[in-house]
Amino acid sequence: TQYCDGKRMAIGQRLQLFLAACSAVRHAHQKGVIHRDLKPSNVLVMEREGTPLPKVIDFGIAKATGQWTAANTLVTQLGEMVGTPEYASPEQANVTAGAVDETSDVYSLGAVLYELLIGTVPFDLATMQQTGLAEMLRIIREEEAPPLLRKLTALGAATADIAARRQTDAASLRRIVAGDLNWVVMKALEKARDRRYSSISELAGDIQRYIEHRPVLASPSSRLYRARKFIRRHRPAAFATTAGLAFVILGGVTVWSFAGRDSPPGPKLTERHAIVLADFTNATGDPVFDGLRQVMAEGLGTAPSLSVLPAARVSQTLRLMVRPADAKLTPDVAAEICERTGSSAVIEGSITSVGSEYGLGLRARNCQTGDVLEQEQALAAKKDEAFKILGRMVNRFGTRVGESLPPVEPAQSLPAEVTTPSLEAWKSFSAAIKAERRRAQAPEVVSLLKRAIEIDPEFAMAHAYLGGAYGDLGESGPGSQNIAKSYELRDRVSDKENYFISFNYHRHLTGNLELARQILESWEQKYPGDLQPRGFLSGLASTGLGHYEQAIEEGLKAVQLEPGFSFGYENVAFAHVYQNRLAEADAVLRKAAQRKLEAVEFSICRYFIAFLRSDKAAMETEVTQRRAKTEAQGWFDHQEALTFAYQGQLKEANRLSEGAINLARQAGMPERAAMFAGARAAWNALYGIRGEAQRSAAAGMSIFRSRDA
Repeated sequence: TQYCDGKRMAIGQRLQLFLAACSAVRHAHQKGVIHRDLKPSNVLVMEREGTPLPKVIDFGIAKATGQWTAANTLVTQLGEMVGTPEYASPEQANVTAGAVDETSDVYSLGAVLYELLIGTVPFDLATMQQTGLAEMLRIIREEEAPPLLRKLTALGAATADIAARRQTDAASLRRIVAGDLNWVVMKALEKARDRRYSSISELAGDIQRYIEHRPVLASPSSRLYRARKFIRRHRPAAFATTAGLAFVILGGVTVWSFAGRDSPPGPKLTERHAIVLADFTNATGDPVFDGLRQVMAEGLGTAPSLSVLPAARVSQTLRLMVRPADAKLTPDVAAEICERTGSSAVIEGSITSVGSEYGLGLRARNCQTGDVLEQEQALAAKKDEAFKILGRMVNRFGTRVGESLPPVEPAQSLPAEVTTPSLEAWKSFSAAIKAERRRAQAPEVVSLLKRAIEIDPEFAMAHAYLGGAYGDLGESGPGSQNIAKSYELRDRVSDKENYFISFNYHRHLTGNLELARQILESWEQKYPGDLQPRGFLSGLASTGLGHYEQAIEEGLKAVQLEPGFSFGYENVAFAHVYQNRLAEADAVLRKAAQRKLEAVEFSICRYFIAFLRSDKAAMETEVTQRRAKTEAQGWFDHQEALTFAYQGQLKEANRLSEGAINLARQAGMPERAAMFAGARAAWNALYGIRGEAQRSAAAGMSIFRSRDA
């Protein structure tokens, strides 16, 4: 490692040197000798006529195979270390693991390769020594090595210097170690010997395949294997989902409110990277080369890890950018399409005249940063050769691009599909959506949406969402103004945006729930594959009007479209409860649990069911498990208050209600606090406690003056 850093050797040069070291270790294995203390300081590099030649030294603790076991490797009977912890294999730290074999040296070489690539080892010795011998041995035996990219990212500002010593920049180094090289290293560092390379030859063979741009044997662990390892290390984890439906339970009366801004999951992604093709730049002026873009598209379409963004999606995105659907895809336009669709890269192709020959070029760029990911050039002597040469170039190029790209983003982080000609306004809007999904405070969301509108004052969806965000702050005046503004701009947006804006307007501004429901039904009929209208229909628009059967029907359709759509299960379960179908509600909640879905609304529903069954133990269980959760925001104090009110214990009911109101206000949920106060007013009125009913009603109105409150 010192030699490589001193010579500022590039990654390719380091790999060639590492292969030579592997050859030396393989020779020892063929002689029946295992080194068991491989580390950078035991690999000397000499130069012969300017060519570096590695020599493996210090076989002082090496043993002949079959003559020794793990019991006398890492730790002797006197407790002294034999071998070097940062590079030692798990079996060397486990006296019960059986004989150490060639794969132990494979593991150590994997740790050396790890350091050669990113300048650090998987587990820092100083950190391990601070934990004590027993914990250090456990780390070596059990802790998985962090992937190269994660470890490199954790190094922070030091990454730039590490990259410079490898003749590259930080971004390029991150791309290099995020692909096949990572899987090669991770396979060498597997804790289970039967999952490692079985020999030094296998490890060296995979590195050679990487150098030659051929598929490597190493690959990510299967989901099942990763799950089994996780279960062995941890107790079952609690699953939670983000709640977008606000159920306001008021005794026997329930008001449903769907936070329309919190949309269902976006389109599903495959494991392939979506790429956007820019128009092929034909600088020759010869129209015969106009077909080269099709050659590029066909070749990249067959790449194993790439997926060319369909033409229909490109046209749709151009319309959202307020451009003609057939606009020219210049590199800048293609990059914006790439960013707006959550794609991974832009691919550009070009052909120029070079004397009597033709120069062909391919380039892949990160659509967000503009960084060049890969590029390739070639010369064609004749016109007809250009097509053949480009075809071969594309096949190689597609494989390399796929290897250089980071993991595909999860679907929930896909950018929003909204109409605005401004990329900067779109970015601010997308940031607001992401902030809301991670449950950021309303002021942060408002600030981002206001910024989007400052950039594009006619950004209809930003106005619609800002109206809702102001509502979360209890500022109904500005909220209503923005919702009204979005409705004025609805003819400028896409059809689906128009449906949402119209529904949102009548739900929140006119209060015409019947018209809101009709809009959703029209949306659903026109776009039967869309999840949003079914989600809305199964919530407020149906249940709020007493259309319980429709709520159940639409909720079931929603979960058929998206089995992980927790809101659908919630809506169906509550619709059953309202009709006193408690067994059916139980069954729906069990199905959600089988899918590992959980939300505070499920717990509220279970509490409701227990209440209707007079099951005090079950009610207490739900309260105990959920009251301390931040997402509850006063729900369970309110639930208990309702129970005491039902039993006629108004003093305790009012006390608990006050706590629920305070919790909701502290959480920045003024409308919820007002609803809780309204419920307290209702039960006091039912018992004839006029003064308390009036005080509670006035308190609720002073907190938040929404229509529902």
